[in-house]
Amino acid sequence: SMLMPATPSSMRSDEAALAARLCRDLPRSRGREVDPAIAACALSWTADLWTLNRADLQDIPELRLR
Repeated sequence: SMLMPATPSSMRSDEAALAARLCRDLPRSRGREVDPAIAACALSWTADLWTLNRADLQDIPELRLR
């Protein structure tokens, strides 16, 4: 298992596109742009996302939370 930092400068174009789509499609994405960006990184790497704040991420489809 590999840990990858999610920062705007390290985001690949496919991750950025997925983050934008998540922001557009999520019902309550306004004001929480960081959550879809983090989720997009995990989804694009098909990685589980370890978090202590499940409530902010549980509405993101296909995201595997730990």
